[in-house]
Amino acid sequence: MYNYRSSIRLFVLIAIVTIGLAVAWYIYYAKKPGSPCFLKMAFLSDAIRGYNDRYGEVPDPNKWCDLIIEHITNSTGLFLCPKSDAIEGESSYAMNKNLMGMKFEDIPNDVVVLFETDLGKNTCKCPRSTRASYKEGGHGKEYGERKVWRYRWNQSGGPEILTTSRHRRYKWHGRFCCYVVCVKHNTYHHLSVRCVPREDVNNLKWKPERTE
Repeated sequence: MYNYRSSIRLFVLIAIVTIGLAVAWYIYYAKKPGSPCFLKMAFLSDAIRGYNDRYGEVPDPNKWCDLIIEHITNSTGLFLCPKSDAIEGESSYAMNKNLMGMKFEDIPNDVVVLFETDLGKNTCKCPRSTRASYKEGGHGKEYGERKVWRYRWNQSGGPEILTTSRHRRYKWHGRFCCYVVCVKHNTYHHLSVRCVPREDVNNLKWKPERTE
């Protein structure tokens, strides 16, 4: 005789294992240096939302990389787009400067949270130099003799520092685009990663209207 309860239990067990493996794959693959840029940004956006849930506001855009490393995850690989020449201890991404002191819940839909940038890379005036740690105060992971761009970390700003030079929407003949993370409160994660074509960058929403 067919046992429905056993079948249901087996189905539930398979579902739990599948979800667990998917989550583990997502976490592991997102941290790898060569994993897709959109996956890195999705994981970082979750980290920013997690920081908000814990401390009641999004990380300070002027030190958001430090705060994510200190309080949420210690994986520096998340900050590196594989199409960027940034190295460990640098960041390929910047946070919207207009989100300073805001609660995630008060940020309107479509406002940019994270985006790709080359800010901090300056081969002429400020060559790569040795930096002892992630933080200027000397706390955090030690680099030893590794040289990094001093200001290619904790970047923040707006469309003036956004770059669209790394990706094409299609491999051979696609338009250049930039991956951005925008607020989407009506979705499961409340954030979405978009590949925005170069010609549409000016349509992005950068300044949220604060709610009292």
